[in-house]
Amino acid sequence: MMINLMAREAHKAIGTYFYFFPTFAQARKVLWDGMDKTGFKFIDHFPKELVKNKNESEMRIELKFGSAIQFVGTDNFDAIRGTNPIGTVWSEFAFQNPAAWDVVRPILKENGGWALFNTTPNGKNHAKRLWDMATANPSWFTQKLTIADTGVLTAADIDEERRSGMTEEMIQQEYYCSFDVGMLGSYYGAEMEQARMEGRITPLPFRMDVGVDVYFDLGISDETAMWFGQTDAEFYNMVNYYENNNKTFNHYAQVIDDYVTYKKGKLGHIYVPHDANKRDWVTGKTALHAFEEKFGKERVTRVEIGGLETGIQATRAVIPSVRFDSDTCAQGVNCLENYSREFNQITKSFNPKPKHDWASHGADSFRTFGVTYKSYQHKTIIGSSSRKDDDDYEKEYKAIIKEDYGDDL
Repeated sequence: MMINLMAREAHKAIGTYFYFFPTFAQARKVLWDGMDKTGFKFIDHFPKELVKNKNESEMRIELKFGSAIQFVGTDNFDAIRGTNPIGTVWSEFAFQNPAAWDVVRPILKENGGWALFNTTPNGKNHAKRLWDMATANPSWFTQKLTIADTGVLTAADIDEERRSGMTEEMIQQEYYCSFDVGMLGSYYGAEMEQARMEGRITPLPFRMDVGVDVYFDLGISDETAMWFGQTDAEFYNMVNYYENNNKTFNHYAQVIDDYVTYKKGKLGHIYVPHDANKRDWVTGKTALHAFEEKFGKERVTRVEIGGLETGIQATRAVIPSVRFDSDTCAQGVNCLENYSREFNQITKSFNPKPKHDWASHGADSFRTFGVTYKSYQHKTIIGSSSRKDDDDYEKEYKAIIKEDYGDDL
């Protein structure tokens, strides 16, 4: 078991070790509070004679010989910034935020540390790309173990799963480690896989003669995500992606200024979601007004997203018209690939609404783009509140959306 391996390595080399799960809550449920088949808590496999201290709130074990092991969720990997791990385990990496690995990887490289990944496939997402890299790299060890290899379940057991309603796609993914099954429950998985096949996720040129548009999903304690895009002859080019949390409006305004200045470009239009007039980012001001004061009313538009399904349909429709910079938009692409519905273990089906996880914010900000681009084909759209009052603007906008999508608002 991975926890035994980590304990052994912690004894061999004194240092900090992290055990990563998709979420902090999952780490607590599966390992910190979890039990084996005999009812023995996993965490108690550490001999008491070796444990110096256990921190319940941080899920951290300090060992008497100097090492420390901590269980972490990649839903809040900022908590590990500035740390210095020498060994890591990544449980269910296909369902984790891959940005965490981007943070940890250079630290391990500098320390001569190690990383171990175990996962169930989830389509051809970041875990599949890691698998492909590792299998082609002789300095990595890879192994795929299906139930045919482990013997944990029999063919009769699998047949019973089928009779109980488990789909063949789910069986192939969960029991036979198939990467070829599409990302189950994914909203944009097929469209993004097509984008990769067509070479539309690739390094892109930046055009200094074309304005840079910015599309937001707003958050305060939650993530704020931003896509930066430019029109081009055949495609709309997404040239940058940025996300952060617990930052003020001034931070994101500075990100926009810095990016445009660094690229020696020019600012185009800023699109914020419909709730921008409700969220106070600074005392006494809404996000909409803060943006308008900073960048000018003529540059800022509040987008009426409409119903969730309307926005998702619009986004699916526009992805074939978009190219993504493979370097600067890598995390945004990960978000679009992994944005999905929650699987209900009781009903063996997917819930109708999206999971709220690390992928949500990048997908939500891209939906701001999707509705905008689909409805207006990226003409000089939507003006701003300086051109007409909000009521007239919203009536016009909803009329165009209704013409495109019907009554799903």
